[in-house]
Amino acid sequence: MDAKNKGQRADLIQSLNKIASKSLNKSQAQQFTNFTANAMHFYPDADYMARPPEDIFWNLWSLCRFSTEAPSAPVDGEVATGRAKVRVFNPDPEHDGWSSKHTTIFINQIDMPFLVDSLRIVINRRGLNIYTLQSNPVWAVRDSQGVIKSIHSDYAEGAEREAFITIEVDMHAESELADLRRDLMSVLDDVEVVVDAFDPMRERVESLIAELQANAPKVEQLEESLEFLRWIYNGYFTFTGCAEFDLTTDGDRMYLSEVDDSRHGLLKKYSGDHREELVEELGPGVRALYEGDELLTITKSSRRSRVHRDVYSDYVVVKRFNEQGEPCGEVRFMGLYTSQFYSYSPRRIPLLRNKVNWVMDNSGFKQTSHDGKALMAILDFHPRDELFFVTKETLSETAIGIWQIYERRVIKAFMHPDPFDKFVSCILYLPRESFSTQSRMKIQQAIGVELEAVESEFTTQFLPESVLVRIYLVYQIQQQEVSRSRLHPTRKHCASGHP
Repeated sequence: MDAKNKGQRADLIQSLNKIASKSLNKSQAQQFTNFTANAMHFYPDADYMARPPEDIFWNLWSLCRFSTEAPSAPVDGEVATGRAKVRVFNPDPEHDGWSSKHTTIFINQIDMPFLVDSLRIVINRRGLNIYTLQSNPVWAVRDSQGVIKSIHSDYAEGAEREAFITIEVDMHAESELADLRRDLMSVLDDVEVVVDAFDPMRERVESLIAELQANAPKVEQLEESLEFLRWIYNGYFTFTGCAEFDLTTDGDRMYLSEVDDSRHGLLKKYSGDHREELVEELGPGVRALYEGDELLTITKSSRRSRVHRDVYSDYVVVKRFNEQGEPCGEVRFMGLYTSQFYSYSPRRIPLLRNKVNWVMDNSGFKQTSHDGKALMAILDFHPRDELFFVTKETLSETAIGIWQIYERRVIKAFMHPDPFDKFVSCILYLPRESFSTQSRMKIQQAIGVELEAVESEFTTQFLPESVLVRIYLVYQIQQQEVSRSRLHPTRKHCASGHP
């Protein structure tokens, strides 16, 4: 932080403390001074500094009083969940000391990962603009009634790490405030559930690795699958839920029956009835797992995550084996890959590295040649999720197809269904000069109509050292078993430039 911003912050705190000495009694002014010294961690920008100092003071003093008080009883018929405390209100000069053109949100919660990210998701899904979002972590000492006795910027004996959060969003009518508060309370509880269940879910990965080492047959992918499980265990996967199933047979039929008390995290919070699934009625991805030698498979949830990132959650489904080396069930881990998964070269990621190396070895290119380096760059920049879902043969066909057009101004599309027939992905390349937001929206909508998609998402990348732009589109679908031949007309229309 530069000296100018530090100076602005110091000047603001000095100004606020002067207002406190005039507006509060001695004890309250001392409480406010302590609060700004230990809990005001943000650095004000120009818009914030342009506000009347009195408005800033009353906002911070209201947050101070809100955070130091003991949690209140649930409102509006709510059931108390978690440890979060939330106030959503339109500031009133008579009651709060200041007015605002925005609705204000105060949050007090035990400091934990994913708080701010998850709050942003809720607010963004409601289509609201965020004008202020300040998270101030402190060490708080509370009495037996939950009232704060003291707060500290560093650890103090008996203190717990808490977050004091202020958010300002578009103005709401009074009748809309309770619904927004319920949404915020719900996602804060989701975050708390995920954080509390993280260690048990991670421990299940550790015990599963030991079980596979002892019982799994010595198939080709055994060691690489174990390495992948160690990789997600070592911090490259944010676990949000898990559940376990037993495999049972009845004649020629195989069933997956949920193991009692095996759910953790969000899969436990949002669990329905005890589940039993007929394997042959499940998607081809599930059937392939039990019919082949693979130890695990990767897929996506059809529901978006409300914790950490607003994307479809990832599923890692791992087969279990009995002492005779026979499949006896599975464990499903739900979560999100961490940012390193998307920034690392696939050559550093278990399972993906073998697939990428196979493509390079079978390309006919020397890795040190111009073409070999170009193909490796294509694989390094290829959408990570796509690398999991397609076979090595399909990946090779796609990568070579991209290499063929990489330095040409052409339009080409590559489309693939995921193994569980929940999604269809489309990788579309087009010349930079042909790209615009309008063209992307037109293409995205047209493909969605042809696929009868429920919804879609996109990412756009301007590729280094290429005249092309890549648009990666992912469609959630309702159809069953989408074949590649079914996708051919759509792919052909994209390539013609008229989707």
